[in-house]
Amino acid sequence: MPVRIKEINVQELGPVNEFSMQLGKLNLVYGRNERGKTYLVEFIIRSLFRNPRLWPLRTQKGGGKVTVEGLTEAGLIKFSPSSAKKLEDFWDEANSGLPADFSKLLVVKGAEIELANVVGGADKAILKRFLSSKEILDKIEKRISKTIQESHLDNGTITGPKRGEINTRTSFLEQYRKINRLFDQLDKGYSGGHRQALSEERQRVKAQIDQQMKAKQHLAYMVDQEIKQLKEKKNQVAGDRIQDIKTKLNLYRQKVAEYKKKQEEQGAAEERSKHYEWLKHAHGLYQEALKQKVEEPKPIFIILAILFVAGAAGLIFFDLPIFAALSLIGVIVFGWLSIQKYRDLASQAKENQEIDNLKKEFRTHFGMVLTGLPRMSEMLANMEEDFNSAKLLKKQLSEELKSLYTLKTEISDLVSEIGNGEKIESKFWNEVLQEKEKEFQKLENKIREKELHLAKLGVDPSDYEPKKPSVEYSRLKLESLENTLANMESKIEQETQKLTSLKQIICEHTDDNISTSWEVLIVNLRKKRESILTSYRQKTAEVIGKLAVYNVLNNLRKAEDKKIVQGLRSKKVLEPLYEITNRYDGLSLDGENLVVNDAFNSFHLEELSSGAQEQVLLALRMGFSRMLLGQDKLFLILDDAFQYSDWQRRKLLVEKAVNLAQDGWQILYFTMDDNIRELFNDVGKRLGNDYKLVELENNSK
Repeated sequence: MPVRIKEINVQELGPVNEFSMQLGKLNLVYGRNERGKTYLVEFIIRSLFRNPRLWPLRTQKGGGKVTVEGLTEAGLIKFSPSSAKKLEDFWDEANSGLPADFSKLLVVKGAEIELANVVGGADKAILKRFLSSKEILDKIEKRISKTIQESHLDNGTITGPKRGEINTRTSFLEQYRKINRLFDQLDKGYSGGHRQALSEERQRVKAQIDQQMKAKQHLAYMVDQEIKQLKEKKNQVAGDRIQDIKTKLNLYRQKVAEYKKKQEEQGAAEERSKHYEWLKHAHGLYQEALKQKVEEPKPIFIILAILFVAGAAGLIFFDLPIFAALSLIGVIVFGWLSIQKYRDLASQAKENQEIDNLKKEFRTHFGMVLTGLPRMSEMLANMEEDFNSAKLLKKQLSEELKSLYTLKTEISDLVSEIGNGEKIESKFWNEVLQEKEKEFQKLENKIREKELHLAKLGVDPSDYEPKKPSVEYSRLKLESLENTLANMESKIEQETQKLTSLKQIICEHTDDNISTSWEVLIVNLRKKRESILTSYRQKTAEVIGKLAVYNVLNNLRKAEDKKIVQGLRSKKVLEPLYEITNRYDGLSLDGENLVVNDAFNSFHLEELSSGAQEQVLLALRMGFSRMLLGQDKLFLILDDAFQYSDWQRRKLLVEKAVNLAQDGWQILYFTMDDNIRELFNDVGKRLGNDYKLVELENNSK
């Protein structure tokens, strides 16, 4: 009987106030963002499956039921997030040996159609989980600790990590050996001669340590003297003076650049105002000449005189002597005015000549025609500004040149000072400064090196030894002597305390009081040794037994590849493969890689296109589910599994989903994609009432 989801009822689930749906073979739940689609998918997962942690689910509240049919002959089973039993529990009762992540086969959440996080989405490891006895072997293996799994039995010797059972067994063995050593000490007795020899050797080692300490103190003194000498050299180089010189040198170069720039500006202003003196003088002459210049007389007075002559003649002709006399007076007046104008013009000929000469010289100086006094005034004003600027800049340049010379002399003296008093040309200043900086840095590094050496010696200045000792200091030699002395002290102490401590140790093993007699104590120690030996043998037998079981498990795992190949060739896996792809009809393994076969060629799964991979992985989900449960038809929950596929591939995948539904599989697809909804609506019509569409409304609380 196929297992299907019959009905879903939900209340107060995130943005979903209430949701109810009777499911058919093909079911589409459509909802835009924030309508509760993801809440519904996660509610179904929490309700049906035992391991919701296989998916990254959000914390949610709400109630409801998911009704499933086909699990038992009893009829419908209702599930909720709080249900004690889940789908896997019903299948476990049938001893199906399902893997822990079996539910991943039936659910594709958020377009994650891969079965494993590997290239292609599936590999040999995932096939082992679904097509072999890995789950059963794993359950047995879990009862065998990692300690035993990592251990070995070679020629009767057990080797493994020092923890768990191995550590317990080793502990028993160590306790047994310790008690045996206690018996050895009891049998051998104690000798004072050995302790005396150790004391004499201790005195000899102490004398050598004293010599090494003197050598160490002398070495510290010598290193301290070297540091002082280096610091004196460093003070002679004077790093702060080098920096001061560099600062002054940068300032000097900056001022030189500014001086050159100002020099160029002064030269340009001087060039522009080179004819200023002439123009200033010419401007005054020209202005004065213009004031005295008389315009050329106009012929109006002559014309009037002629008219008055003609008028007088006419009046005489008409015998009007009085009026004729008045006309003659007008002739005399206008004639005199005309003559006077021409006399003034003649007297100004010299001034006019001077203006002409000024115009010629103006053209010679400036290469242009003098158009009048305004033009000359404008040029004079501009040239006066340049003239004054050139004069001011010249004065400033003179002062700055003195300042530059003073600064250069100061820098030269400073460079000469740090350069052993030799006069150094300015072009070599940088080279000298760089050499002195390197020398200064080298001295600083050497001082730090010596100071670190002195610090490592750890000698107080009050303990410095100026006198050279008879031996050279050696850190390794001193450490070796100190270790030797410590060992001797320890051995001497052991020898001294041996009689007392041995009895105390034995009492700790036997739980007797220190006042117990040696005879009773030895009998009890023998009993303790027998008890530990028995425990050691029992633990050894336990470890060997578990190792034998683990080795058998390993041998069984070696036969898993055959089961995987058989599973890949089974009808339950190959049928959905061909039904979905309409091309591929075979599966095999190449090392760790899954190989897909058609009638002509074989391909690694990762070599297929994304669309082909999606089809193969979808087919594997159905095939593995059928094999594991022994049932032909189940359900698939697809949460926007096709959303990242291109348009052509979407159409093909939707078509395959409908074909699966027609073949008896139940498909429950959740989407927020309008295109996918339209594709399902177009092809879902073939199923009639077995196609269910539910659109989530905006019914947020």
